[in-house]
Amino acid sequence: LDISMNPLVGFPIFKSKKLWKLDLNECTSLSRYTINSLLRNLPSFPNLKELSMGKVGIQGSDMQNLSFPKGLEVLHLPGNSITRVPEGLPDSLSYLDLSKNNIISNPESQVKRLPKMLDNLHLADNPGIDSIFLRNLAILLRDCKYIETVSFTSPGKSFAEEHFIKYLPENLKSRFRMQLLYDDKSVEVNFT
Repeated sequence: LDISMNPLVGFPIFKSKKLWKLDLNECTSLSRYTINSLLRNLPSFPNLKELSMGKVGIQGSDMQNLSFPKGLEVLHLPGNSITRVPEGLPDSLSYLDLSKNNIISNPESQVKRLPKMLDNLHLADNPGIDSIFLRNLAILLRDCKYIETVSFTSPGKSFAEEHFIKYLPENLKSRFRMQLLYDDKSVEVNFT
C-alpha cells in the first residue's frame, strides 16, 4: 500500500494479514495522534515486511514501547526527529534507515538493540552521533553476522578510521562496505 506524499490528515486503523508493504513517506499532514495510533497498531499487520515512514514527523517519544511485526525486514524512518535506535526491533530486520534524525549518543545500549540479521544500517546526518557511539557500534557489529553496509556522517575519513574502522572486527572487513559522508561528498570504503 503506497500512499506516500499524500496530504492525508488521518489514516484508518485496520487489521490486515495481506498487507506486506506500507509506504507513508512524506505524508507530512498526519497528526501526532494518527502517527502514534499507527505505530501502536503495527501488530495489526502481522505479515508486514516493509514499513516506510520517512519525513512524517515521528518524535523520539513516539518510538518507545513499540511492538513491530515479527517478520518485518525493512524499516525506513529517515528525516524524522527520532532520538534513539528503536527498541523491540524484530530479529528478521535486515535494513534499517535512521538517517537525518536526531540520534544522540548513548551508544552501547542503543547498538545492542540492533537485530542480528541486519545487513544495512544507515545513520547519516545524525549530528548527535559521536566518536564513542561509532567505536561501540564497530565493536558490537560483530554480533550482526550479515552486516554489509553502514553509512554515517563523519568530519573526515581520518576521523572514521580512528573511531570506527580500527575497532571493526576483522571477520567483517572481508565483506563490509562503509559509506562515509563528509565535506558534502560521499565516499565508499571497501576493505577487500
